[in-house]
Amino acid sequence: MLLLLLTAALGFADDEIPAIYQSSPNFSNAIGTGSLTVTATAEPTTLTFGNCIVFTLTIDRVRNPAKVHRPFLERTGFAVNRLDETVGDQRVVFRYQLWPNSTAVTEIPSMRFDYYYPESAEEMRLRTKYTEAIPIVVKPKEIVAPLYTLPERFSVPIAHDATPWTPPLGAWIAAPALLAILAYFWVYIWRMVNPQGARLAALQRHQAVRHAVAAIQRAERGGDPTGDVLKAFQAYLRERFNVTASAATPQELGEELNRRFPTDVATPVERLLREGDAARFGGASAVDFATRARDAILALESAS
Repeated sequence: MLLLLLTAALGFADDEIPAIYQSSPNFSNAIGTGSLTVTATAEPTTLTFGNCIVFTLTIDRVRNPAKVHRPFLERTGFAVNRLDETVGDQRVVFRYQLWPNSTAVTEIPSMRFDYYYPESAEEMRLRTKYTEAIPIVVKPKEIVAPLYTLPERFSVPIAHDATPWTPPLGAWIAAPALLAILAYFWVYIWRMVNPQGARLAALQRHQAVRHAVAAIQRAERGGDPTGDVLKAFQAYLRERFNVTASAATPQELGEELNRRFPTDVATPVERLLREGDAARFGGASAVDFATRARDAILALESAS
């Protein structure tokens, strides 16, 4: 009597199923017959870990197959994905994909299905069916051997020292000292091989000498080397010894030099100037005129 009063008070959520029965947490909304069956199958039942099982739940002899709710599948031990459902004459089929979580999973557990059977006595209209548990075997993944095995000498890791190498203190001290010794010997050998070059390098501290040497070096690479060297040498004489600009010929420059230097110094310089003029204007050719001009600069600087 109490059940009838509750049914009348709550009304019907479905045309044929009282709401009180639908309040059950596992109710499937199915209206069954006396011969309703619930069966479960799985394919495959033996699989390699990482593969999936297709689990199929079939409900037969149900009066409202289009309104049956998909039953809840216990997720313990599996990752679950819902597939399709098929509705037929007094039949509904639900499919799932199951991925075992480990090789320790040995079965798909039994599944509960609650339904409504109106022909039964009032207190027995909510009925429950269970599927059979399905044993499964989950095999571990096979370890595939590599196509090529590295030789052992390549597979052993190289030992790494945690502390980076640093040279000892003696090396830091010896390196600069060695460089200084090498530089000293290089300068000494250069002075022995090229004594005039060493003197010329010292004289280049004077601005006029530095300008003359640089101009002579440029003149050697020019189109008129003898003429350009001669101009550079004459410019040196005017800048270094204040030779007047009016003294332009070798004779005039020689007279200026004779007033400032001894004859043994001035005469070779005057001869150099004459030979340069001769070579420049088509007379006798000058032999290594640039080198003789540098030697003349050394002689004048030594005598000044």
